[in-house]
Amino acid sequence: MNPSINRILFASDLSENSKHAFQYAAAIASRFCASLLFLYVMEDVPMSAKAFLDEELIEKIRKQTADSAKNKLIGKRREMTTLQSELSRFCECAFEEAVQSGQAVVDGEVKVVDGNVIESIISVAEEMDCDAIVMGSRRRGAIAEAMLGSVVKGVLRQSKRLVIIAPPK
Repeated sequence: MNPSINRILFASDLSENSKHAFQYAAAIASRFCASLLFLYVMEDVPMSAKAFLDEELIEKIRKQTADSAKNKLIGKRREMTTLQSELSRFCECAFEEAVQSGQAVVDGEVKVVDGNVIESIISVAEEMDCDAIVMGSRRRGAIAEAMLGSVVKGVLRQSKRLVIIAPPK
């Protein structure tokens, strides 16, 4: 019996590399006639940093993170519903690029959550009953990789789902 892939979660950080990785997710979705869930996680403050920061500063950092994501998507601050709408447009552009490159994407959905990136990706994949998770990778130096950690490594280690890592552009 061949494994089936009916729903794919594509985790995006909204980078150019993420657009490139989306092409892989779209190709896999096309190949398996699978629906595609586009996920963006607004990152939480790491637990290790919370020990050194007060709640007011943490909330300020969270707001800056949210504002940064909003600015990246729409260039100015707006409500979360607007962020969802603009992210949908970002996703539609990526879908269009996939179709133009000859890939037929069956179905797509966009979801925005906030929290720990690794935990959110894994929990949304489980909650939405995704068969696979597709993510992009990027090249970093060894020091940056060691200091910053890696969402990709975390998802690979903790997920019970198939995880597919698209290479950098």
